[in-house]
Amino acid sequence: MATMKDVAGMAGVSTTTVSRVINGGSASPAVTRRVMDAIDTLGYQVSASARSLKGKRSNIVGVMVVDVSNPSTTQTLHGITSVVHAHGMTVMLASTGGVPQEELASLEMFAGQHVSGIIYMGTQTREDVADALNRFPAPVVVGGQERGSLRWPIVVFDNYDAGYDIARELLGLGHRRLAFISAPLDDEHVGRFRLQGFLDALAHSGVTPPDHCVQYGDFSVEAGHAAMQRILDGSGPPPTAVAAASDTMAIGALRCLRDRGLRVPGDVSLVGFDDIPVAARLIPSLSSVALDERELGEMCAELLHRMTQREDTDVTRVVLGHRIILRESVTSVL
Repeated sequence: MATMKDVAGMAGVSTTTVSRVINGGSASPAVTRRVMDAIDTLGYQVSASARSLKGKRSNIVGVMVVDVSNPSTTQTLHGITSVVHAHGMTVMLASTGGVPQEELASLEMFAGQHVSGIIYMGTQTREDVADALNRFPAPVVVGGQERGSLRWPIVVFDNYDAGYDIARELLGLGHRRLAFISAPLDDEHVGRFRLQGFLDALAHSGVTPPDHCVQYGDFSVEAGHAAMQRILDGSGPPPTAVAAASDTMAIGALRCLRDRGLRVPGDVSLVGFDDIPVAARLIPSLSSVALDERELGEMCAELLHRMTQREDTDVTRVVLGHRIILRESVTSVL
């Protein structure tokens, strides 16, 4: 009689992968096909006990993030864990660095643990990752991002409006020479939407920043410093106001401006995004677009709980608001 090991050998996979396919877990279409072909060829009999595992779920919620050290992510995780623990569940965390292979491996790990559901906080969701999420055998909630091919509910901020609003705020203070330090554009919500909202607000006021006044970074302090250098090294006078797509990059820009002998806000006003806790304690205190990352985590966890309990799950998209907090780093040029 054929065994699971025999099936794994013919399919060229591990016995864990065979078990995952049998139990409806995450596997690529090619792997699933090889396993099922081997089962048919060998006449392997799937036991009733193995089949029954498919319906069993643990009290674990899988949470996948890009970078656990990111201050915004920390706030989101606080929100998730507070809700998950209140419902008597526990969190299994995977920090993937945004690497698709790590995301796929994390999905396999979650499937193997029979998690009750997943909160996915990826930033540049590749199509194969989206496919794996769509096939996942337990409910999924996507936080902070959206992709048309994903069939699961999402919770997002209106990053376009946030970018638009901060540009309008700076324009209202008399600034006309403006610059923007953007996140990577393949991060659609934080990168493309924040930048597009900012530029559209400028365009609606007849302002077109020079090409060198739009730079890009990877959310780090170092990237913000380097982007600010490129802006200052461009032709023409420096901008009177700079917005960065994250507070961490704004902190890097602040350091660069100081290195170049420019005063904030006397010479250049500066604003970031996310309103991380340290923003209010900087000198000067950093203006920021406040996004309630903890609320994002709480909303994702509550929505997932309703899905796992088969309660009302008609919600497919939740959009959270924002606030602009002006501190010492911004002044008027009127």
